[in-house]
Amino acid sequence: MPSPVDDRHSRSVPDPIFILGISQRSGTNFLFNLLGLHPDCERVGPIWENFLLNDAQLLVDYADAVYRRWSADWDVPGVVGPPTVLLENIGDGLITFLNRQKQASDSRRLLTKTPSVENLQCFFEFFPRAQLLLVVRDGRAVTESGVRSFGWDYDWTMRYWASGARRILQLADDPGHFAGQFLIVKYEDLVSDAENTLRRVFDFLDLPAAAFDFAGALDLPVSGSSELIKQGEKEVHWHPVQKTADFDPLRRFAHWGRSRHERFNWIAGECQARLGYCLETRDDARWLWSARNFLLDRMRLRISPRLVRKAWRRVWSRRTDRTL
Repeated sequence: MPSPVDDRHSRSVPDPIFILGISQRSGTNFLFNLLGLHPDCERVGPIWENFLLNDAQLLVDYADAVYRRWSADWDVPGVVGPPTVLLENIGDGLITFLNRQKQASDSRRLLTKTPSVENLQCFFEFFPRAQLLLVVRDGRAVTESGVRSFGWDYDWTMRYWASGARRILQLADDPGHFAGQFLIVKYEDLVSDAENTLRRVFDFLDLPAAAFDFAGALDLPVSGSSELIKQGEKEVHWHPVQKTADFDPLRRFAHWGRSRHERFNWIAGECQARLGYCLETRDDARWLWSARNFLLDRMRLRISPRLVRKAWRRVWSRRTDRTL
């Protein structure tokens, strides 16, 4: 009996290009709009952000539960494969659903994005042949942009960015069979060296770079920037706006003082460094800043007494190491 997976290669409509961002405010819109200028790609709505993965664990649990209900005497895995086969077929349905936004005769590749990497570990269970672009951005810029755009809390935004970073780093550290199917793209590279960065993306996606208008891409209007608030807009919107001469999305956090940098370093510094971004650090009064961050954690997160004692021992050991 042929496996259901055998039908995957008979689809005439190409798989979408998936774009996932480390968090909101990370630049998924920017990459989405840039790739939309390529004649072989298509960015259409109304599903502008698909969020297919955010509750994907429910489907993973569903597949496992279904297989458990089947009798072992039926030898289901030997005939149709393990639960991952069911997830692949569910993924096929999701791709068909997304492609309904296109014309049936259109051979261009649909662009689809989500500014989140929730359940990233499940992505290739549903889409094992897909190509995935992971957009990352300096956590300090993401934090400041989130605060300016949506009034987010600094601590919450730092922690949310760090959780996304850990998911991406986990995939990068252990890609399994999918090492060549995802590409990490830095927002900063798109801004400062758009042409070379896009050429690398096109090479990954097997799209002809010669067909792309790089000059037009450099003049691409801005959509959804937190700079709109600074320029007098009441709220962030996604209508295209021409860039001003002072537009600089790479230094959103330039006004931060030491206390905010220390807080970011405490919450997300390790992830920031592992993704190749710098940190602003100072060695003086190191243990005092650690103690301050520890107390902030206690007040804001209401950690249990056992974890409080553990964290305090860590702070004290750092101070002891400094004084030896």
